[in-house]
Amino acid sequence: NMALPLLIDGTASNAALMNRRMQILKAIGYDIAMIYVKSDVETAMQRNKQRDRTVSQQQVERSHKALEDAMEFYSNRYDVTLFAVDNTQQNQEHVEQELNEIAPKLNEFFT
Repeated sequence: NMALPLLIDGTASNAALMNRRMQILKAIGYDIAMIYVKSDVETAMQRNKQRDRTVSQQQVERSHKALEDAMEFYSNRYDVTLFAVDNTQQNQEHVEQELNEIAPKLNEFFT
């Protein structure tokens, strides 16, 4: 289609809200893809402590659980292309390798 690419940045932990957004975008002709950056809860808590703006440990746990549940929903959708990046390791080279692996597929999706 002739629609410009649209990128929405967010945690996508609210599956009901994201589903409504996806339905609207599908209705006007958009193809949907998601990039899931996976992290275990311990890593998320550690990284939260390193940020300038932090949230409570309980909020990290709730958000992580909500996102895991939502990803179960998203991964079962036939109309969503899902890309996953494992961000649990502290090794930046590993993350770059993961991104390099999905880059050709992302480029294909956007062309």
